Amino acid sequence: MAASLFDSPMFTKAYPVGEAGRLFAESAIMRSMLLVGGTLAKIQGEAGIIPVDSAFFIHRSAMEVQIDPAGLAVEIAEHGHPARALATAFHKAMEAPEHAQYIHHDVHPKDIERTALILRLRQFLTLCEAQLTKCAPDCEALAQLPTLRETALTVSFETENTPLRAALAEALRLGNDPTQWVDAKPLLAVADWAALATKTAIDTSNSDDKRLSVLMALAANMNTAMRANPAQMADSCLAQICLSACSAMEIINAPAR
Repeated sequence: MAASLFDSPMFTKAYPVGEAGRLFAESAIMRSMLLVGGTLAKIQGEAGIIPVDSAFFIHRSAMEVQIDPAGLAVEIAEHGHPARALATAFHKAMEAPEHAQYIHHDVHPKDIERTALILRLRQFLTLCEAQLTKCAPDCEALAQLPTLRETALTVSFETENTPLRAALAEALRLGNDPTQWVDAKPLLAVADWAALATKTAIDTSNSDDKRLSVLMALAANMNTAMRANPAQMADSCLAQICLSACSAMEIINAPAR
């Protein structure tokens, strides 16, 4: 049995997550970080921060390169940053050190990771909105979505180069409010919303399906743990909270047999 219900082949039918499952897969994590890194290089090239040829090469390679997630394990264990490990693997895969030296130029790995996560959370909110509209169309959780998107879906980019951050936000179609990232507020806001959406969907369904009580408890308890230390616990808790919401809505909205 897998450590998570949502990763287990045994429980995949009992606790379905629909399209949301792919958003938290390793392949999606990798692709979203490559997208952020490639877009960053393109913008830095346009701003004259890195050579234009290198920016073009990195941006194009980020869309084409294939990297095995298992190959990042050793460096992640040593340094703790998936984006740093990815940059090392990307550098090697490009086979062009004169260009690859500018990958993630002058940017902290955590900013790449967080911004990539926000891109995936944007898709998560879209999937949840569609599902929640089916089972609770007039609920408070849906009413909160416009504000949540405006305040939480922002780039994480600690730099004094405000125009560069603004350009990255525009290119990725994200917000640009650095104050939001104090204490990982965007991640906590999405976690709070997902826990609310889970409870709302379950309460509205009036279902006695025992799986739903498991999912409600999982979302609530993980959210409590994340609220205690959002910056440290997001990696461990956020995906579980989000997938609990998706699974609950998949179960509730499933066609009657």
